[in-house]
Amino acid sequence: MTGLSSDKKIKVCYALLICLIFLLIGALMSCGYLEPAKNKDSTQPLTLSTQNWAAKQPYLTCSHYEEKAFLKALAKAGAYQLEGKMLAATSPHFLPAMDYTANILSTLKEQQPDCQTIFVIAPNHSGEGLPIIVADQGWSTPYGRLEIDEEATAAILRAPSLAGKMSTDPYHLQNDHSAAVIMPFIKYYLPDLQVVTILLSRACSLEQLEELTRLIYDYGKTKSIFLLASLDYSHYLPISETTQRDKITQALIESGDIQAIKSLDSGYLDSPEALIILLNYAAYFDGAKADLFDYIILPESEVRQNIGYSYQVYLFQTTKSIRASFSPPLPPHTTALKQLPGKKR
Repeated sequence: MTGLSSDKKIKVCYALLICLIFLLIGALMSCGYLEPAKNKDSTQPLTLSTQNWAAKQPYLTCSHYEEKAFLKALAKAGAYQLEGKMLAATSPHFLPAMDYTANILSTLKEQQPDCQTIFVIAPNHSGEGLPIIVADQGWSTPYGRLEIDEEATAAILRAPSLAGKMSTDPYHLQNDHSAAVIMPFIKYYLPDLQVVTILLSRACSLEQLEELTRLIYDYGKTKSIFLLASLDYSHYLPISETTQRDKITQALIESGDIQAIKSLDSGYLDSPEALIILLNYAAYFDGAKADLFDYIILPESEVRQNIGYSYQVYLFQTTKSIRASFSPPLPPHTTALKQLPGKKR
């Protein structure tokens, strides 16, 4: 650009920069990383690409897997005996309590070996990003790859009623243990099952939860599905108070008071939103209800033995099941409800 004035040099540089930007955008669109804007009548969200998952991104990794804790959970696990069809369940995402997760999936394998898709609904503990994060890829587990249900995932991502409220953020999916820790158990017990992974933040509204439940229910009309809400109950409180909070949560679950459940904080449970999805889903089935089947309080640490963390299994069934009574306060490291009349060991 010798001989050009400084003003002309600046204009030429700007022109070259604009050309480079357009070339970059074109390259990204051709690879499927960006999509052109749709018109207002489109049923596809404007910025979400739901095509070519495997080609576009690698599998999510189970970075929170610990083999020793996993094998210990398997050794303690046993299937529940149920009178009705199991529609959904709440599961812990804390490794020392993951035998409860194994119990649930062992029951699912025994009762519904033809189940095709599991929806794992878990908290976004960080609260960062959009209210709903939906994985558009499967998981790489120590027992092989857990494949995504592409049809179900696309149905959710394309829902116009949730446009602008969802992302496919792999960072939080992998780094938040709430869903990732469940995946090796699913692959171990039901290796052919496909998965839909959803993280919910506290910012998710009741209307969004209702719409998300409807989408899941509608998809279940065409496939055999199961819902697993990964959530932990009362946190950070003295053990005696933990039990009292759990009793309040139990009463709200029994009454189906969704408004009150939505207002609960981590003193009661870490994902009211995941629980609400299960309550909304059960409401589609006549006679379905939640029964408490397992319950444990563990101390925060060896140093803070008086601070309790609560982990529970609620099973949602189509008919009334053998019911486990709620436990009194528990000392540290003590498990309640391990020998239920309705449970195999």
